[in-house]
Amino acid sequence: CTVFDDKCLCDITIAENSVFDALPSSSDALQFLHVGAIDPAVYDDRSYSLIESAEGIEAYALSGTSAINSTSTIFKVTGDFGEVFFLRNLVSQVTVGGTYVLRNPVGFIDLVKVEERDAEFEVDAFLNHLTRYSSSAPFICKRLIQFFGISNPSPAYVERVVKSYIGGFYTHRGTVFGDGRYGSLAATAAAITLDKESLAPVIDEDPVSGNVREPLLKVIHLMRSLRFERRPHIKLRYGLFDGLRSKIGQSPWEAPDQFSFFSGDYATPGLIASSELVSPESQLLSISNVIGLTNGLFSLHSYGLAVADGGLGPFLTRLPSVGDYSSSVGFLTYTTVNDISDKINDLYTLMTAGRLSDDNKQVLVDAYNYFAKAHGADTGERVLLQLMSALPEFHTWNTVRKTGLARSITPSPPKASNTYKAIVFINLFGGIDSFNVLTPHSNGGCYLYDDYFEARGGDVGVGLTLDEILPIDGSSAGINGCKTFGVNSLLPSLKDIYDEGRGLFFANMGHLHKPCTNKNWLTETRTDLFSHHTMKAEAHRVDAFKEGDGPGVLGRMLDVLEDYGLAVSATSVNAHSIMIDGSPTTGRLSTAMDTSGVPRVYHREFLKGNQQELRLFLEKLHSETQENSGAFSNQWSQSFIDIWNKTDTLVETLRGIKLSTDFSSKAPDIDDISKQMKLVAELIAAKDQRGNGVNRDVFTVYMGGFDGHSELKATMNNRLPALDNAIKKFWMEMKAQGISERVTVVIGSEFGRTTTMNSNRGSDHGWGGNYFAFGGDIKGGRILGEYPLSFTDSPDNPINLGRGRILPTRSWDALWFGVAQWFGINEPTDLDQVLPNSQNFGCDLFTDSDIFVSGQSTISGCGGVVETTDVSLYIPEPRYLTGKEQKDICRIAVLSSSKQLNINPSDSRCYISNQVIQESSSVPGSYEVSGSAVLNFDAYIPKEYIDKKKVNSVAAAASAFAADFVVADAIQITEAPSSSPTGEPTISPQPTSSPTPGPTESPAIEIPDQCLSILDGIRVVSSSSSSSKNFYGLDIGSGIASAGNFFFDSGSWVVLGTGVDIWGNSDSFHYMYMPTTGDITISMFVSSFTANHPWAKAGPMIRASLSPSSAHYSAFVLGSGSFTNQYRQCDGCTSVNDQTGVISLSSVWLRTKKTGNVLESFYKGISDAEWIPFGGTATIDYGESFYIGIAVTSHSSTTELASACGTSFETTSSLCSNAITESGCISSSLCQWGTITEKCYDSSKLPQEDASEIMPSIFSAGSTVETFNCADTDETEIYAIDGMTDSFTCIKSKNGDPGLIISPSHQTMSLVTKMRIYAGRLCPLCDPVRYKLYGRKSTFENFVEISGNDLPWKSDKDVARNFFSVPIHSTYSSGDNGLSFTEVSFENVEYYLDYKVEFSKTRAPQSSSITFAEIELPGLLMPESTGSGSNYSGELVLSTAPRCGATEVDARETCGNVCATNDDCVSGKFCYGVATNYCGSIPPRVYSNPIVSFVPRCGTDEISARTFCGEECKFFCSTPGEICHGVLQNYCGSEYTEVS
Repeated sequence: CTVFDDKCLCDITIAENSVFDALPSSSDALQFLHVGAIDPAVYDDRSYSLIESAEGIEAYALSGTSAINSTSTIFKVTGDFGEVFFLRNLVSQVTVGGTYVLRNPVGFIDLVKVEERDAEFEVDAFLNHLTRYSSSAPFICKRLIQFFGISNPSPAYVERVVKSYIGGFYTHRGTVFGDGRYGSLAATAAAITLDKESLAPVIDEDPVSGNVREPLLKVIHLMRSLRFERRPHIKLRYGLFDGLRSKIGQSPWEAPDQFSFFSGDYATPGLIASSELVSPESQLLSISNVIGLTNGLFSLHSYGLAVADGGLGPFLTRLPSVGDYSSSVGFLTYTTVNDISDKINDLYTLMTAGRLSDDNKQVLVDAYNYFAKAHGADTGERVLLQLMSALPEFHTWNTVRKTGLARSITPSPPKASNTYKAIVFINLFGGIDSFNVLTPHSNGGCYLYDDYFEARGGDVGVGLTLDEILPIDGSSAGINGCKTFGVNSLLPSLKDIYDEGRGLFFANMGHLHKPCTNKNWLTETRTDLFSHHTMKAEAHRVDAFKEGDGPGVLGRMLDVLEDYGLAVSATSVNAHSIMIDGSPTTGRLSTAMDTSGVPRVYHREFLKGNQQELRLFLEKLHSETQENSGAFSNQWSQSFIDIWNKTDTLVETLRGIKLSTDFSSKAPDIDDISKQMKLVAELIAAKDQRGNGVNRDVFTVYMGGFDGHSELKATMNNRLPALDNAIKKFWMEMKAQGISERVTVVIGSEFGRTTTMNSNRGSDHGWGGNYFAFGGDIKGGRILGEYPLSFTDSPDNPINLGRGRILPTRSWDALWFGVAQWFGINEPTDLDQVLPNSQNFGCDLFTDSDIFVSGQSTISGCGGVVETTDVSLYIPEPRYLTGKEQKDICRIAVLSSSKQLNINPSDSRCYISNQVIQESSSVPGSYEVSGSAVLNFDAYIPKEYIDKKKVNSVAAAASAFAADFVVADAIQITEAPSSSPTGEPTISPQPTSSPTPGPTESPAIEIPDQCLSILDGIRVVSSSSSSSKNFYGLDIGSGIASAGNFFFDSGSWVVLGTGVDIWGNSDSFHYMYMPTTGDITISMFVSSFTANHPWAKAGPMIRASLSPSSAHYSAFVLGSGSFTNQYRQCDGCTSVNDQTGVISLSSVWLRTKKTGNVLESFYKGISDAEWIPFGGTATIDYGESFYIGIAVTSHSSTTELASACGTSFETTSSLCSNAITESGCISSSLCQWGTITEKCYDSSKLPQEDASEIMPSIFSAGSTVETFNCADTDETEIYAIDGMTDSFTCIKSKNGDPGLIISPSHQTMSLVTKMRIYAGRLCPLCDPVRYKLYGRKSTFENFVEISGNDLPWKSDKDVARNFFSVPIHSTYSSGDNGLSFTEVSFENVEYYLDYKVEFSKTRAPQSSSITFAEIELPGLLMPESTGSGSNYSGELVLSTAPRCGATEVDARETCGNVCATNDDCVSGKFCYGVATNYCGSIPPRVYSNPIVSFVPRCGTDEISARTFCGEECKFFCSTPGEICHGVLQNYCGSEYTEVS
């Protein structure tokens, strides 16, 4: 292949060969032959003759030959279903570029002589292929089973029906159904209805068997069962039904699209969806449909098939009275027997197929008796039939089991104090030609208008002429010379709103999986492009990879806001939309309403005004059911009760709403679009009266008919005036209501249309389109996005895909990202929940500040440095990475970069671009797919903070992880391995320069898989975390091909390293180390060591310095699995390998010991009890201080890391020097660092002043954090005290002022006199500005107030923000001056155990959240006693036995009598369980005037301090060995006498 003009031109060769040398079986012939042939009988008799045959196959060869192996041989094959195929013994293969081989595709049409016949044959063959595709039969059969009443058939049931569908036969009890042909409906219908899963009565006991029945089937069922008869004089031209679809949701020949009235995989939110079941027909359970069906069936019994009281028939003459059928087209002729039991038993079979529950049967008996007695037998029978048609057993194929309790109405959510906002989406279905909505204009000599007009067909085309467009300011589009654009003159309201500055155009927007080009859009967009159904679903879901918790983008917004505690509502008008459906787990159903008005359950006689006699019986029919009752019947009953209650209330509410605007128009109201917008306006006006009031509303309205394949201009001329009136009047009404700034309207369509005209003066399905948004808060008068710079249908046009299909340059995610922020969703995790694929577009999104006047938000992870780095993998087939694979790689890259650069994951964004495939020269049979990972970083991160090397290592780590876990059968690309190792260790060359001897902070570490189980599944951790602060990491020596790293936490460790070797007179390795002094013993457990070279090494090392040639003494495990002792006795000396173990241990304990200048090494197996000496004893003069740690070398010059890990690293020291550093001191279990004197001491000699630890914050890692009065925290509680700037967020509830209760993990009493709060990354308005601090001395006591006031930063207008994941370095006396915080000081002399902080005010009082990065209480910990003495001369015995006393304190302090019950105590005293005391060893006391005291006291322990009333104290005690303790309640200071 050669590259020519940005195209790849390849040589093509075609090879044609025979497939079979001998007669194949019919199945083999069908499997391997793909080239058709003409029936040999058509040829002259001498042309072909039969040469061989077998069952199902005949071979015909040209006359004169008898060999089968010719390419001219024709096989006549009979398929499994009786069809006959004629196939040539030929395979035709195309080789492209000498590498890629594919089957030559079959063609039917002769390009020289085109005939219509051939086109018909090709279409017929294509349809034949589709119907016989492997998944077609299961798909069709499952849908047919669902239509027959089982929404969730078992796989086995589907399989049995599929066999009959394919085979064309079904046999039941000796009777054969079907004609043996593929797809026989007779066989299929019999298989469905006569299958054991359809007939077995036990199946009815399954709560999820059955379905919600289709409305139209229920109407026809009732009319047939109750013997409907047309009135003979009614002419057929009147029809039977009128407006049926608007009343019940279905009507013959009126499906909304080719996919019927509902989706086969629709799942109702709540139990159905959360159980992973489907209920397709439940998609029709809207307000208008449920009420319309109920009223229609009631009317059918009362008036016949007429229009009266919501009837389903046409209007003929007049409104009749009940029982008068003269105004109907027909009526029910069913008559019942006299006995009520017989009546119900008869209807039991006719209406419910025997599924009527005993409870509901009794309700029907009671109803009949009541109405027959009170109003006559005829009324009783009519009401009985009406109630039968309201039964849940009639509306569903499901069993009903009652509890006897009334069904509760699903409560409306409480309204929060937040302001109201609404989103209205106008869905222009069919794919509006939006390039005839927003056009270029020729003003100013704009070249683009002529380009547009010519592309659309010129004077005879579909483009708009200048007199058909209204000019608008288009300078914001940024196209040179084109400062004026045009709006279709049929939409003057769009121009008016745009010119008013309250309307925006979004140019060239559409569904995208990720950014793509005209070179890779086919591989990067995995969906059925240009299909109405699919692209409508994509535009409404805005979830390309189906990752969201709910199917609709607006529904997911409401899910998040509902979690915030807001009252939300979702309403679709005239057509249900998945756009407003949220997570199935919420159980929140959207409302579907009709423009004919809000209906209500109506019965002229007994459900009207005060006449509500029917209500009791209807409520009983739909009363509460048991858990094992049918899920679908429960669904119907709950929907009925909720809708009945809701509509009764809503009707009365809307009656009181009077709009200021007349929505009528001279133009026809196509699809009732003006009525739909009027209904939305009424619902908005009633926002405070609906339920408990609404905080957030979403609405969808529908207008169809824009599929302009022919006569496009006529289509637009017919429909746009109605749309314009609806928009104009709605905008007028919103301004009249004074609510326009809180309403945003988005007008969209599933796709745009082609810019080129077709042969019918129309345009075809395209992709990108131009859409409009307006509202009072819109920052309008602008065109956002990228309008096409050319309409030329040319390969050189980067966004033209051919045939005038325009590639979108913005996704729907871009629009809804900013709208979601305006709606109140700003946390990155919540935005990801709303738009799960938004990360895939990097920073190519609109924020609320781009779209709205009030917008202040940014995109976290954008506005800063952009780095591009390579990612590459070997895969076994020539293909691009799928979009899902790319997203997963980016997720790994973002997570890894957050650790490498010590930032929050939300501070970077990533997507993969520029994929290239080429055949691998390194791995035969594989293909290298490479691309670029584009990493965007937040504007808060300084440019110099982004290390290119670290970014590259991020991509390498992501590629490596993807090779293992993301891309099937992929291989990580690494450098070629080094040559085979020698049998002996090699000597490394002297390094060219010495490393910096000071400690360096290691970047994040990607923990190898073999160590995951050791570290409890942690994959990426920070080596600079607090748990690793005493260790440092350093690559020592030359030949380091890839940076090493380490992780250490509570003894568990991982060390990664490269390096040429630890050998000779200079070393090359990675060292996890710390400085120390004195005698030392290092003991460590090596759980795993992975390396490619047998002389790779890992183990404990005691090293004189950080120089490559330094003296050292080490014990190593080897890559071969053995172990060795190596040392260098002086700087620059030659290394010694004293002994290599002859045994191989997968895991081993290693020990190195330094006593004076003598070094020894030991090992033991995992089950050994004793340490075994090995290696040599060496003498090394280390001087006063040296280094200890773990060394790892890969014994290789490649970048491949050796990795070691283990679960134990322990040190013991026998010398503590005043000269040692803090890190060296605390590394020894026998030394203790003095926090006050800042010196190292032997643990037994720590001065008194150092016994109390002063802390930057008494909230240490692991402290328990509990929130109160927070509706949600998104699990961020721990961020409040994690020592980093990650934000804690509390969504306020209505229960009171929110806050935190924090129990320090050290469980030590502390004294605090100040508080610090660090600013969060986002939401300045959410800063707390007023607080109260409380403390308590034990969990049994109440909190007492310590301090309360405004925080000093309350008056600051511009508080700086802290970006995420920055470590906070505070001291007791000062906060981290490199970060933004506020600090308040207060008086306090009491010690407390737990603390409670309450925030009563935020910077913006209306803010629904409180957010900050960290809270600190700098304080002094009360030290624990280490003494064992007391000021009592006798032997002390601890006691916890219950004792008698007036109170618990009295029982303990007086050492009252031991008791079991109150009866054991004298009058006035009771038996109390008491705290631990010394009452078993000291005499009882009698107090003259006891006074309760809480003052801290001195003692060897807390019990001694309060028992013997030690001296009062604040911090320190004067008596050696005593410590100041916070004590329980006591009588210290009161006079007493002891009783012998």
